[in-house]
Amino acid sequence: MPTEPTPLQRMWHTAFKLGGVVLVLSLLYSVAYFGEASVLSLSRAIGAAAAFMIGISYAMSGVGYYFDFLDDKVAYRKYFGLVGLLLALIYTYTLFFVDPGTYFFNFFYNLGTPDFVLGILAMGILLGMVIISTPEGIKAIGTQNWRLGLRTGYVSSALLVTRAAIVHSTEWHYWWAHGHWYLPPIMLIATVFTIGVILFRASIFFSKMIQRARTPKETPPLETSS
Repeated sequence: MPTEPTPLQRMWHTAFKLGGVVLVLSLLYSVAYFGEASVLSLSRAIGAAAAFMIGISYAMSGVGYYFDFLDDKVAYRKYFGLVGLLLALIYTYTLFFVDPGTYFFNFFYNLGTPDFVLGILAMGILLGMVIISTPEGIKAIGTQNWRLGLRTGYVSSALLVTRAAIVHSTEWHYWWAHGHWYLPPIMLIATVFTIGVILFRASIFFSKMIQRARTPKETPPLETSS
């Protein structure tokens, strides 16, 4: 008889299934946008799927905050994020084929450009989050520092949004000028989604501030002289 999958296996299976669905939908959209299946359309689809999976991972904490009945799903965010990181690494590899002149032959020459700097910093933060999220990493830095370290993920998202705006600005401007009836670029959709996730997370911060402001402070008892 087949054994029942462990909770860890279920979370990994769910994460890969969701990642597969997101990747397939992104690929279909990308092929429709470019009008053909190519290395470029595949690369863009993988990059967008990575952004969607990482964004979904970040959004899970907010979902758990606003919707109590989904608290048991928050544990999946780590695995959604790891699948997103895997897709991001694959996307980085595809850039060697999309534009070998920039990303392969002239790699060191372009190392100081915003494209490279922002991308490398963002990926470094994501990899750092993976390292500190291991049992050994949490034990080494402590739970409180680990939670603070995970918040750097939003910095990574902001860096990737900035990079996307720089790298894809020409394509986006062309679509805005000529393509109001046309499919928007998939990386533009992924970028808007990421910005929405960042704002969603920021709403939790302001919600907690408002709650603290509305909570009456306890007044210390008056001292009575004997």
